Order: sequence, then structure tokens, then C-alpha cells
Amino acid sequence: MKRNNNGKIPVGVLAATGSVGQRFVQLLDGHPWFEVVAVTGS
Repeated sequence: MKRNNNGKIPVGVLAATGSVGQRFVQLLDGHPWFEVVAVTGS
């Protein structure tokens, strides 16, 4: 897996307008291993 310059793994969240997608964004925000780089909605 490629990591960013800060050592975090870049991730994207699909369908972030739904309740599950919103929860994923909340969980990933501030996570020590992941960085949210893309978010899409429906």
C-alpha cells in the first residue's frame, strides 16, 4: 500500500451522503493510520 508523505494511507469514501458513509468519514477523521483524500455522494 502506498502511503502519503505523512505516513498515512490515503482513502476515499463512496456514498458519504448516507448514514453509513457519514459514519465512516467520522471514524476516519483524525485516524492515526488513514487520511481521507476523496469523498463522493450519490
